Amino acid sequence: MLPDQVKKLADGRIFTGKQAVSIGLVDELGNLEDAIKVAAKLSGIKGEPSVVSKKEKFSFMDIVRGNLPKELSDIFPTVKLKYYFSP
Repeated sequence: MLPDQVKKLADGRIFTGKQAVSIGLVDELGNLEDAIKVAAKLSGIKGEPSVVSKKEKFSFMDIVRGNLPKELSDIFPTVKLKYYFSP
């Protein structure tokens, strides 16, 4: 899109997917699998693409919030950290 066309649309409105397609903000609608297939096709990948995901980092604050990774929650299913504040 030309900058003048974008400026006409960039006023804080929210568009549905169908509206975005009709005004040219997106080429087509789809889900994650569709996006992977299109990216594979555009990059010349033949056959089924291999998707690599980043592993989430784990911190002490995750334990405090009760967000244990699956590997740890399977080993320690009842571990809970409680803290009390007394003024």
